[in-house]
Amino acid sequence: MLPVTQVSYAETNTTVIIVTIKRYKYSHTYQKEDLPDCLIPGLKRGGLGFLYLGLYQVGTSFFPECYLLGDEFQALPFWKRCLTLGIWGKITLYKYISCWLISEGVCIIAGLTYNGKDSSGRTRWDGCANVKLRVFEGATKFGHFIASFNINTNHWVAQSVNLF
Repeated sequence: MLPVTQVSYAETNTTVIIVTIKRYKYSHTYQKEDLPDCLIPGLKRGGLGFLYLGLYQVGTSFFPECYLLGDEFQALPFWKRCLTLGIWGKITLYKYISCWLISEGVCIIAGLTYNGKDSSGRTRWDGCANVKLRVFEGATKFGHFIASFNINTNHWVAQSVNLF
């Protein structure tokens, strides 16, 4: 567990990525030839962020916020309003997911997220991961949404903040 003084923050628009000083120093101890190629994984993650940003732009053209406040929405049956509100909420979250994914892509390209290799020998680039897309897209409970967002921030808070 790291003290609060050893945490640095890198702010990007609406996203805060927590990078510990230990991880920052760890990423700079490698020689350039020691690190695996990080450009392709970073571009994939950042490209996925731009895809989610496009989905947000298209989705908000079909479900703008002003539609939810209008008389046309109020005239819908209750089940249609619930369905529309759920779709609108998921589309709204795409804005934040796109920021996180683009930020993760930049951190991968910078080499900050290198996390060694997994048991099958694949390189792990999840050191600054903030969102689990499979959990988010397959969410069936509210707890799944919480588990899929701010995963490193939630982990840090669980270790560093004593509520009792």
